Amino acid sequence: MKRVLPANDLRLCQACRAAIVLARVWRLEDTPVRRPPTWIPLDAIPLENDDGNVAWRRSPAGGLLARVLRKDETPMADERKAMPHFATCPAAKARREAAGLPPGVASLEHHRRKRKTR
Repeated sequence: MKRVLPANDLRLCQACRAAIVLARVWRLEDTPVRRPPTWIPLDAIPLENDDGNVAWRRSPAGGLLARVLRKDETPMADERKAMPHFATCPAAKARREAAGLPPGVASLEHHRRKRKTR
């Protein structure tokens, strides 16, 4: 059975209309500079294989807190994994492809195809 993030936090992606939740990004290390909070959209219905790289938990105030996991890092005991919606939104992918690259910047996909043919 799929885990669903808390229903009272559900929103719709403006681009693809998928169910998402917004979580406040927090960091484990202390930062000396105070910054306004940043938010990350998470897929409301996480993938079965749990490939996400964002750990989320419920804050004492009731909202969602999220942090990006480092490579080979596992979530803490009170956290669960989720996929950032940026990675799965079909509209975002189409928008990135349509925008193109600035002059002088090579596509990573083009580079990979070129290396494969060698």
